[in-house]
Amino acid sequence: MEPMQFGTNVRVLRQQLGMTQRQLAQQTGAHLTERDIYRIETGRRGLLAPRQLERLLGALGKDLETFFQPRAVTEGASLATGVRYGSRSSHRRSGDGQTDSDLQAALERLRVARSASETVCHQASDLLNRTRQLTAMWN
Repeated sequence: MEPMQFGTNVRVLRQQLGMTQRQLAQQTGAHLTERDIYRIETGRRGLLAPRQLERLLGALGKDLETFFQPRAVTEGASLATGVRYGSRSSHRRSGDGQTDSDLQAALERLRVARSASETVCHQASDLLNRTRQLTAMWN
């Protein structure tokens, strides 16, 4: 998702909740400022730290999985892609030509990649612990 599309979806959700940018920033704790929210919504802020993204989506009542699903913002709301979701077929094309099933497949690939990444992190942690143990034995 492009920063502008992400920001537009954040703005739509915030407005649906009747929140100002300041209120949303306060809901994230000290993780984001009102200026950060403005920059996110206007596409001027790039990647967020994982904790910031988690807090932002939590303040909007979403989690990562539901936010990045095509219908996550709201039923019937016009998303940044220009697609209007309602009760019609789930195989509509978004503004960039992707169908909902394409997006679901991409989400599944992200889940698999995340799982693989977690596995590698655990293996690296185990290797580090073994290295420390061996170093302690040699000293």
